[in-house]
Amino acid sequence: MLGFGAMMAVMNVKNLAVYLSAVDVLVRGQLPRTEAMLSVVAVTLVFSSYLLVPIGLSVVGGEQGRRQILRLRGWLEARQRRLGIGALSLFGVVFFGRGVSLLT
Repeated sequence: MLGFGAMMAVMNVKNLAVYLSAVDVLVRGQLPRTEAMLSVVAVTLVFSSYLLVPIGLSVVGGEQGRRQILRLRGWLEARQRRLGIGALSLFGVVFFGRGVSLLT
């Protein structure tokens, strides 16, 4: 599963560092093995969703699905900067909090 997520992230190199960091946090966490594996699967699905959702919409929805993909693409392109800043800020806060908690 980790290899699948890394392969998906390589298709969008910007996501690779965030994906690997998320998996590292999950693997190093104190979760039981089953919960850790389920968490890694969930993160992998989230990170590969940018590829799987359009494919699914195209296959299931036909022409209407393709139109929805184009609308979604336009929405994402219009908000790309804000979404990127928000996601990176969220991870920054999480990692900062983890770092501070390690100091105490």
